[in-house]
Amino acid sequence: MSSGEPGESDADIGPTFGFPSWAEELRTTLVAASHFVLSGNTTDLAWRSSATAGRPATVATTLADLLFELGYSGLVEFDIGRGAWIEPRQGSQPDPRLASITELADPSSRELGGLARIAEAIAFPADETGTPFRCGLLVHRADQLVRDSQHLTEIEFEQFRALDYLARTATPIGSHFNPIVFLTKNDWDLPTSFGQNSEQVRRLVIGPPDRQTRLDCARLLLSAETTDDRPIRQFADQTSRMRLTEMLKINQIRRDMGLPASEIVDAARSFRAGVPSNPWRQPQLQQRLREELGPNPTLSEEIMGQDSAIEKSIDILIRSAVNLTAAHSAPSATRPRGVLFFAGPTGVGKTELAKQITRLIHGTTDNYVRFDMSEFASEHSADRLVGAPPGYVGHESGGELTNAIRRDPFSIVLFDEVEKSDSRVLDKFLQVLDDGRLTDGRGETVYFTEAVLIFTSNLGIYIDGVDPHGNKTRQLNVTPGTEFEELSEKVRSAISAHFTERLERPELLNRIGLDNIVVFDFISRDVGGEILVKMLGLVAERVRNESPNREDSLDISAEAMRQLSSLCLTEDVLGMGGRGIGSRLETVLVNPLARALFQAQEHRSSPTNHTVESIDFGAGTSRVVLRSETT
Repeated sequence: MSSGEPGESDADIGPTFGFPSWAEELRTTLVAASHFVLSGNTTDLAWRSSATAGRPATVATTLADLLFELGYSGLVEFDIGRGAWIEPRQGSQPDPRLASITELADPSSRELGGLARIAEAIAFPADETGTPFRCGLLVHRADQLVRDSQHLTEIEFEQFRALDYLARTATPIGSHFNPIVFLTKNDWDLPTSFGQNSEQVRRLVIGPPDRQTRLDCARLLLSAETTDDRPIRQFADQTSRMRLTEMLKINQIRRDMGLPASEIVDAARSFRAGVPSNPWRQPQLQQRLREELGPNPTLSEEIMGQDSAIEKSIDILIRSAVNLTAAHSAPSATRPRGVLFFAGPTGVGKTELAKQITRLIHGTTDNYVRFDMSEFASEHSADRLVGAPPGYVGHESGGELTNAIRRDPFSIVLFDEVEKSDSRVLDKFLQVLDDGRLTDGRGETVYFTEAVLIFTSNLGIYIDGVDPHGNKTRQLNVTPGTEFEELSEKVRSAISAHFTERLERPELLNRIGLDNIVVFDFISRDVGGEILVKMLGLVAERVRNESPNREDSLDISAEAMRQLSSLCLTEDVLGMGGRGIGSRLETVLVNPLARALFQAQEHRSSPTNHTVESIDFGAGTSRVVLRSETT
């Protein structure tokens, strides 16, 4: 029997083949449910496989095909801004019985009344003889039916109550209902009262295409240009968690760039990054990395006493440059280009190394983005990173982190003192570290596959406590002079305990990677002396540049240098690293030197040589003995 004829029976509901899982679930549950809320990946194409091939189609076309194959007369579609129409089927004319149903919607009206009338006509359809027939209704953009799903106007409430009543009272034709399907991004975008505790309202979710579907789509797009299955598999792997519509766009980018099918990976990278250039393949980067492996590296001149940390960081960067990051794991290779976890004492060069890595990769520090994670100690501060959810203040502006990556996908991102952030803030990194992507508060996806993420931490170096008066205290857990192997073991153990025991987030540590933990050593007295000399050179340069004629000079006598060393290279100062040396130098030399220079420069116009003869640091007040001679 044909669809819609009197006496239509359930025997007309035949088997289906190759429909996506959500469609198969809808078919199976048509005996129990009349209304369906279809959420998730609803704007994507659906993939219907066949015995020999497959094809992508819209959700509407897929649903219409399903109903046609089940013996239904057709599918009516509704949009609040367009009205109602019939989903066409290639090679056939629409069933005339559906035309009268579409006329129930007024295209010029934005009210829900038209939808309620159409829904009732779909639930209880009948031809001119009064014989019921099978058909379906698909409601597009159901999340826009009302302005606020949780605060309905009186009219909206009445109309949704009518829809809810219809869902509860609809009767099947034979043993199968006529489906009324609401398409929405999230099922909570509809009023919570709709279909509540009703078995006839079923909620289905369209997930992202699985790997087999992506593989089928990749084969459809590339098989005409290549017989090699390798780029097809790479295409499927590179588009993990992407939509089929995005795969079509990537292939279009490849064609526009004039790339062969074998270079589909470059097209996928261009789609994620939004730019065709790839700084990781620039010869300048390769040359700068080779120089760091040569006899005259620049990093060790900028970050003194951290040769082990620099060497490990360079290895990770070289691994990133040749695109072998996570090469041992899943083939999708969609994780961030590089991940480093800098751990160790304060002031030893962790932040400075992050800046120097930016210079190595980009030739400048302009692509360096820093987040002080102590500012993210509260649970809700995660919104600052990804943006506030819809309905909250600041939703339109997006997140600080996602906006930074959107502006420059090749950024170096530093998360300073990561242990001070709330654990729920750290959960945001799970998806970034695993999939190389993050969805912001506006629902837009940002890709981190070309970025380098650097975390810093002092875990294991200090012990935080509370004194008898209730004040917070901090003491060194390891002291300067500790053997590096012992220091490294304590730091790694503390990091592991922090993530697994305190935060109960061992999966986050696994995604960072134990091998990506780079431990920094304390500043030794010898290295501290080199840092002190370097800082004094910077002070001398500033004196020269700030003099009226830019020809003044500053010398430090041997006696003054000995005194500076005794004051600036004590164990407690070295425990604070380079910052501690700089802070002490500012106190004992720079401040009194500025005062002495200020007093000596009056009524002087000729170039002058200033010599610090000695330093008097009595009674907690520093005074320099300065000799100034006009040259």
